[in-house]
Amino acid sequence: MTHLSQSFFSRASRIPFLGLGLSVDVYSPNLLDLVRILNGRQLSFGYLEIFQAHPHALRTIRTQMPGIPMAYHAEGLWFTQPGWAESEQAYSRLAQIGQDLEVLDAWWVNQECATKEIAGRVFGTYVPPLFTLDSARLTAQQACEAQAKLDVCQWGAQGPPLLLLEVPPLTYFGIGDLSYPEFFARVAEGTPCGFVLDIGHVWTAYRYVDGCSNQAFEAYFETFLEGFPLDRVIQIHVAGLACHPSVKVEDGTGLGVGFEPWVDFHPAPIPQELLGALGQVLRDPRLRQLKGLALEVDNKDVSLICRELDWVRGMFGDHLERISQQHSGIEKRIMRESRSQMDATEEQSQVPLQQELAHQYL
Repeated sequence: MTHLSQSFFSRASRIPFLGLGLSVDVYSPNLLDLVRILNGRQLSFGYLEIFQAHPHALRTIRTQMPGIPMAYHAEGLWFTQPGWAESEQAYSRLAQIGQDLEVLDAWWVNQECATKEIAGRVFGTYVPPLFTLDSARLTAQQACEAQAKLDVCQWGAQGPPLLLLEVPPLTYFGIGDLSYPEFFARVAEGTPCGFVLDIGHVWTAYRYVDGCSNQAFEAYFETFLEGFPLDRVIQIHVAGLACHPSVKVEDGTGLGVGFEPWVDFHPAPIPQELLGALGQVLRDPRLRQLKGLALEVDNKDVSLICRELDWVRGMFGDHLERISQQHSGIEKRIMRESRSQMDATEEQSQVPLQQELAHQYL
């Protein structure tokens, strides 16, 4: 195991298993109202992943919800772009994100492994990285530098938040000689960061880049998982998919059921295809570091959020309970090992004192 892998596992071991949560926007739907409704309907959730918002809004949310575990979905950390780490934007963004993380007392910070800016041009969507070895090394290096800068901030007892990279959507293109999962395997070799596995984003790669007419999504996803570093996955995202408003559904695709021209669209219902894939990955024994499963519900109707939260918990509650028990066993083992090491250290420190006492009184 490399020192970078050791660093990741050490950082991950500090994070408790948070279970089924929600990835939310502060404003739409109004987060305070959403939580009040969920509590009123006795629909429990393990944590909230808060999307980037104004610092005042984040302080309000944390003040109103002091006991809820939180994570942070940042924006503007464009690790895939050459020279980003040396830019003024990098320093200002990391400084602000550090403050936001401190306010939220967040366990991790998630950033899309993509960019919305290239050479000063701003795009309205995430542009994926080049899937090449050089690009993977660049992404890993700049992610390492960002984690190091976050590490020096003043954190509480839980330590610095872990940086996560989220697999991006490939709705428009994917370029490079590495496969989608292989790119992230190479990134994992060069950084102690974790990953967010967004199943809907993987579906877009299946549908638009890798040729969905050759196989079913279940088979494609199985192959994807075989090449992806699942032991680095801290969080899983599941969200709605829907046709882009510019696409007329009646036009059809000519490909049949399962090949709809969907894009990642959080207000939409979660399709059965993604829930089937969620079951696949939750059963994979390599998924040893998972800390949370989040339904992305920004801009979604509250009644649909309530139904899907209850629905997903009913479908996968047993899987999550099994993972929780595994984490509990690991934590107890770590505590035993730590206690044994402390006892051994204490015994060793007492030997010179015992020898001195023996010399004085014998």
